Amino acid sequence: MIVERQEAAGALLLDPATYGETGPVEVVETHISRIFLVGRHAFKLKRAVKLPYVDFSTPALRLTACEKEVELNSKTAPGLYAGVRRITRGIDGRLAFDGAGELVDAAIEMVRFDQSKLLDRMAVAGQLTPALLTTVAGMIARYHRGASEIHTGSGSSNLADVIDINAAGFATSMSFKQTRLSSSPRPFVSPSPAIPPSSIGERPRARSAAATAICICAISACSTASPGSSTASNSMTR
Repeated sequence: MIVERQEAAGALLLDPATYGETGPVEVVETHISRIFLVGRHAFKLKRAVKLPYVDFSTPALRLTACEKEVELNSKTAPGLYAGVRRITRGIDGRLAFDGAGELVDAAIEMVRFDQSKLLDRMAVAGQLTPALLTTVAGMIARYHRGASEIHTGSGSSNLADVIDINAAGFATSMSFKQTRLSSSPRPFVSPSPAIPPSSIGERPRARSAAATAICICAISACSTASPGSSTASNSMTR
């Protein structure tokens, strides 16, 4: 559910003068974000929505979500994220970046990159090679090896939760064909026993396998999108 139109913040980000640019501002839409592309910059505004899987209904919540996204994603893409910009209202009523006035919204500032390098577009172009998929899966597995361990539930049930969250997101997006999604088999429906804490040597391999599965599922989902779909802009979020 959209709780706010964000017209003033959108107008600020649509104005090239906001960035000291003269060229046009390109906008990429997703179900929970709007990405504004200008020059070598990209600014992402989170939509003011309240959904079962995400709550961006207030400026403070959107600011916190932006800060968390930069904190997490900078670990794997340090050169992509420039930081978070607060959108504030001055005493004259005008909006600006990082002013002393009331917080109206927040945006993530990023470095713009070649959109043809997004995995969904590479899938459409037939450029997802086994070597590339192995490299991506390995990178995700290494990241998960370094993550904090939580010994609750099983890996299969955790993956099922992720699938449910993604299904809820896909249901609100026009980027995916619903017939493809509804007919897709649900993996991980038979949870395996949780790995006991004493199995020290097994946990890294389990996390690697889970990470690889997540990667492959994500890439497979991306490949169902139509050419030029707004799904591509999701890569700006992670």
